[in-house]
Amino acid sequence: MLLTVDIGNTNIHIGLFDRTTLRHEWRLSTDIRRSPDEYRALLMTLAGAEGVPMVRAVTGVAIGSVVPVLTETWQRLCRRWWGYEAFVMDVSLDLGMAVRVREPRRVGVD
Repeated sequence: MLLTVDIGNTNIHIGLFDRTTLRHEWRLSTDIRRSPDEYRALLMTLAGAEGVPMVRAVTGVAIGSVVPVLTETWQRLCRRWWGYEAFVMDVSLDLGMAVRVREPRRVGVD
């Protein structure tokens, strides 16, 4: 399953997709002081409450973030927990949509 993480200034929206179907979703408060281990514990608690075996269930992670310090936090979480790099989305990706602003790098990926 694909774990998606949308890191905003106020909340982190997390979705777990089975192909194109959203199976589970959670919301955490954004806190730059939290470590990868703390976010992992929160995610394990939420997923565990719904019977989701996160370690075995997740086969990929995609991150979109407007909080760079937390992008790195979640990347470290993925490296430690699943042993691979998360796919980080940003404005340099060609998704078939034009971003028609003067400074696209200043527009949040969300």
